[in-house]
Amino acid sequence: RTGPSLANAVRSRLLTPGGILASEYETGEQWDKPNGWAPLQWMAIQGFKMYGDDLLGDEIARSWLKTVNQFYLEQHKLIEKYHIADGVP
Repeated sequence: RTGPSLANAVRSRLLTPGGILASEYETGEQWDKPNGWAPLQWMAIQGFKMYGDDLLGDEIARSWLKTVNQFYLEQHKLIEKYHIADGVP
């Protein structure tokens, strides 16, 4: 029961075309919107898959990998966090 309601909240409030936002609040701190972090993506992917929501886990994974891949192709480096609020950086 918790899994589906959490999945709906994540889909509507945190999921972007670039991955899952660190939070829905834009405070100017690095741990908040507009940023996404790799460990958060991994925990969300694994958590939703453990709850049986493979579709959401896979969507997060594809979105995040698209973000990292595009940034790497453009900048030739990986970074600790990505600006994902508006989609892929």
